[in-house]
Amino acid sequence: MTAIREPDEVGLDQRLCANQLEFFANLDEDLEELKQLASVAFTYYFGINAELEERHADPHQKRLLRIQAYKDLVSTGDIGMRLWMREKHVKDGRRPVLVFKQKPDEIIKQSSYPRAIGDFGCPASLQGILLTYALKIGLTKDWIVDGGTIRFTASPALAKLDDIFERLISPDGRFFAVVFSDDSSLAIRHNNEIHYYNIDIKKCDGSHGPAVFAALGRLVPCEFADEYAVLIEQLSQCIVVSDVYERRNKVILDPNGPVLWSGSTLTTDINTFVNKILMRHIARRYNPELRSIEDIAAEVGYLVSVERCALPERLQFLKHSPCKDTTGKWRPFLNLGVLFRLSGTCRGDLPGRGSLEERGRDFQASLLQGAYPYSHCRLLDNMRAAAGVVRPEWTEQVKREIGWKVVEEGYPEYFIPSENLYRRYGLTVDEMVEVDDVFGKLGHEMHYCCAAMDKILILDYELKIRTEYDDFGLWR
Repeated sequence: MTAIREPDEVGLDQRLCANQLEFFANLDEDLEELKQLASVAFTYYFGINAELEERHADPHQKRLLRIQAYKDLVSTGDIGMRLWMREKHVKDGRRPVLVFKQKPDEIIKQSSYPRAIGDFGCPASLQGILLTYALKIGLTKDWIVDGGTIRFTASPALAKLDDIFERLISPDGRFFAVVFSDDSSLAIRHNNEIHYYNIDIKKCDGSHGPAVFAALGRLVPCEFADEYAVLIEQLSQCIVVSDVYERRNKVILDPNGPVLWSGSTLTTDINTFVNKILMRHIARRYNPELRSIEDIAAEVGYLVSVERCALPERLQFLKHSPCKDTTGKWRPFLNLGVLFRLSGTCRGDLPGRGSLEERGRDFQASLLQGAYPYSHCRLLDNMRAAAGVVRPEWTEQVKREIGWKVVEEGYPEYFIPSENLYRRYGLTVDEMVEVDDVFGKLGHEMHYCCAAMDKILILDYELKIRTEYDDFGLWR
């Protein structure tokens, strides 16, 4: 919340902030190039009033809330006003405050803190979603610079990931980088070799200073500058921290400038914008014999975690990694850590009718179908056989529940041999067989874990189940 990075290293945050201020003050050429790329998207943006009228009922998990919020705005005449400035949000005679709520049921890394989501209410969020959507579309244009390409994609559509991994494994030019928010993958040629990296910006949301918000605003056409200013005002409001046991005890934080809190409609845009700028600077300055990627990122004002990938299979983007199928083609495969986290778990009651076993099997079968609609391997085929066929009525129920985010692509089905699937995780032959034929064939009310599954979860999520197992795969 204080946006201080690594406080045990005295002066680090101050040095990074100074680097960031200087770097973004000398970015005119890059910003002009990005503005030109983004300009096409804004030719189809007509301002908040027209856009809200046309787009407030677009498919989204909060569609019903947005429809009702729009009706309220029309009836009160508040469209275009600073909605969070309403009297009901003003307390103690101070500036308006931002109320936080904890994100429910979130599974996080052991070293992380639970996230608090800022909430101005649905009507206020409607002020940002359309301008930021136009800006996001503008950022999707490939940035071809310095002999390479920097791409932003927000979609896990397999056809797009196909192209991304092909370009990462064998870049057309000097380098290829793909970004989404604070995550990125980079392939760069150096001394007749291709170096592969997964790069993540540490504490990204809390690392943006005023110069970054100002730089992103230069990509917005001047006729919509007031709308962008509204979003920055939202990020500059007081933050209230209340005692969970005694709500009257609270601390009010008054930031000196905009703070990117979780839940802001600007989050994806500004993180992606920074990541594209960062990738270009890394490509310009890349020389691993002279300086590290961490040092190059610090010149821009950011801390990064860097994984040098010895194998293409170790690349990861949007929870997918490349695997070779039986024809030798690289395919984007959803990481097994995702499957292990989801498998056999349901938040709340199991949907459907019938016995608990029938409902559990239907749920597991629908999960496999939804997560891996075109993928086949020994593990998945064993799990599908154990779960059974998804009943038609269940399929329809799943479509009704998550239809807003289902993409039917018509992607071809393919088969991944086990040795290709597990190369990313460095499993032995015995460990491959154990995951495929023991875990893969588990039935109702059966539980199993092993060292091989630990390897997978540690790589994909930095999670570990247990440290010791007996001869039957049970915890000691």
